[in-house]
Amino acid sequence: MVIDGDIPSIRSQLRQVEAGLGYPLHYRELSTARRVEAVEAIDGWDGYLYETARPLPDANFSEHHVRAKVITEAFTHLSSEGVVEAVLETRAGTNRRFLPLDDKDHDVLGRLQQQETVPESFRISHDDKTETILHIADLLAGARSDWLCDVNRHTHARIGHRVQTIRTVFDKKP
Repeated sequence: MVIDGDIPSIRSQLRQVEAGLGYPLHYRELSTARRVEAVEAIDGWDGYLYETARPLPDANFSEHHVRAKVITEAFTHLSSEGVVEAVLETRAGTNRRFLPLDDKDHDVLGRLQQQETVPESFRISHDDKTETILHIADLLAGARSDWLCDVNRHTHARIGHRVQTIRTVFDKKP
């Protein structure tokens, strides 16, 4: 999930919503009503959604392989749209031994830049769940997953119009 808009303003709105709730915006921890309320309270954003059409883990592909394919699609598309930086949620969190997982994302970017698929000026960084802007991506990705799995179609129906592009990776089994 990629958010497009006035990031400082969106971040400020997210912090206000979180202050009103009294706790961070994490999709799985909010009721359906709170999910919709939270996302609708934040103005000025649109999103790009990159997804895989198969559940993980899959016998044919590891999570790392699927992530590499998804971010390859995302980096290629975003750079063609003029985006120059992407912030990804770290997989390391507070456990430093998982930092090599984040390094794999940099490896993917390096390969794309060597192939001249993505310009050298495109940059990525990793942040953890304390980065408020990642919460809106979590909300929309959670809503999309629930919609696809027919768990709850209400939340995504209320916010899905804000997604400009949906790109599905691995829509067919090999």
